[in-house]
Amino acid sequence: MAVAFMALWALAAAGCRKAENGATDAPSGRKPPSFTRSAGGSYTEIQVTTPGTVSGTITVAGTLPADSVVHPTSDVAVCGAELRDVSIDHDGPKLGGAVVWLDGVRSGKPLPLVKRYDIVNEGCLVAPRVQATTVGGTLNVRSLDPITHRTRLLRAGEKEPVALVTETDEGQVVPLDHALEHAGLIEVRCDVHPWTRGWLVVFDHPYFEVTGRDGTFSLDSVPPGDYTLHVWHERLGTITRPVKIEAGGAAKVQLDLRFDGTGKR
Repeated sequence: MAVAFMALWALAAAGCRKAENGATDAPSGRKPPSFTRSAGGSYTEIQVTTPGTVSGTITVAGTLPADSVVHPTSDVAVCGAELRDVSIDHDGPKLGGAVVWLDGVRSGKPLPLVKRYDIVNEGCLVAPRVQATTVGGTLNVRSLDPITHRTRLLRAGEKEPVALVTETDEGQVVPLDHALEHAGLIEVRCDVHPWTRGWLVVFDHPYFEVTGRDGTFSLDSVPPGDYTLHVWHERLGTITRPVKIEAGGAAKVQLDLRFDGTGKR
């Protein structure tokens, strides 16, 4: 099922997350994401004879909030007396942890060969914080901590969790074959350590990337055509921009996200 994300979950402001154990377990204050179906049905792999590319940089503007500081009241020997929760990872204006994808591509290059993904509980935080995957993969939930973690996976807009995984010691690995069955956004939490947040964005096509701290992205082997480029960040919201891919061409894009969730093109 093809899904284009027109609006995605975002975390509440840092101040809302400072409660007992450093956070609340309430959902984000923003509305759950809404989805629209892309036209054209399921994704089909084809040989792209005259592919183009789109690349660019995602930057952040405006006054950014300070990182959340959590003071755990349990498992302090492992978690530490103070944790810094970095939800806006940036190098100056260059923004990391932004998910970039093309909407409207229903045929093109093969899906990635990698079908196994990891999320790791370590030091009472989840890594990677933001990860993009493809439909049908296996998700390994790992723990490197000698304490109990109860990892909860929540699909945007649904009340029932996708999965609950309890691990009680370091080195444990629980594979989940069903968690990535559908395209969409999945929030990762830990019931024992409620400040924990992570995000899985599941796609049914290969035209996506998560930016590193240099803010750059590059999508290759794109069939010529007119598409919509989406950028999502957990704290900064979603912006879109139309992009035209010429046969053999190289489109360049720079997009600025602002803390109020609006984008400057």
